[in-house]
Amino acid sequence: MLEYVPELGGVIWHANNWQMRATWLLDLDTKSWKDLKANGSVKTFQQQAPMPEQIGYYDPKRKQLIVHRYYDTFHYDVETNAWNKVLSGTKESGRVPYGHDARSVMHYDPKSGHGLLVEFGRGRLWAYDPDKVQWTELHPRGAPMPRGSKLLAYFDPARNVFVVIDRTTVWAYRYR
Repeated sequence: MLEYVPELGGVIWHANNWQMRATWLLDLDTKSWKDLKANGSVKTFQQQAPMPEQIGYYDPKRKQLIVHRYYDTFHYDVETNAWNKVLSGTKESGRVPYGHDARSVMHYDPKSGHGLLVEFGRGRLWAYDPDKVQWTELHPRGAPMPRGSKLLAYFDPARNVFVVIDRTTVWAYRYR
């Protein structure tokens, strides 16, 4: 995961697996990497930080990285330099989406302050409220979301829409 964090003046790179357990910052002024030593200990980091294949975004209002991996949700607080696993879910519960870097996309919606996540495989759209630590499945009206095998998605802040593209089909959704 790579994510720009303005308060830190650089880009966060995060890993939590058998090869490396660290959250690194690339300082854009010095062009050097620094291990942030998030959570203070490797054991706490391992338990609280997301594992590989996660998706996420930076929330400028809350000064947090919001990250989702499989059925678990995590927050990284920039000020305290700490990861926290805030929600654990299961496929069976139906109350959380599936997050995976090859099968889902998650973006910040600046108007609502929520995260929007699309599950490509199941064609489902979700909103995440970081204050309530709660996922809500959305049921957009209108044309259905594309369900192809070469999907792309992004959030367009100028038009306040979440966009899903399948080849030449463009689908746009305005959350709030």
